[in-house]
Amino acid sequence: RKHWKIVVERPPRLCETMLEHFKALAQKDCRRARGLLFSDTSVTFLDGWGGVEKGQDQGGLSAEMFSLFWREVVRPEMGLFEAEADGGAVLPRGDAPIEAMQA
Repeated sequence: RKHWKIVVERPPRLCETMLEHFKALAQKDCRRARGLLFSDTSVTFLDGWGGVEKGQDQGGLSAEMFSLFWREVVRPEMGLFEAEADGGAVLPRGDAPIEAMQA
């Protein structure tokens, strides 16, 4: 079974790196992209100097990467999402830069 191999930098560049991966995936053949998008991931983290961190992804690195990604992408500084007044939900911003929202 094919894995989607993802190499990402740690925050503060993790979100940008993941969005670049999604954009690259969108440029692939639709069937192949869908296959990768719904496949297991194999994540490799890069340290602050661009070196590969030690670790084998058996699910934990993928979980960490997605957790870090969603924590970062919804931050107000990213300009992509906004929290409701009661703080309960996070919704896409109506004025988010369109190029940042496209994959």
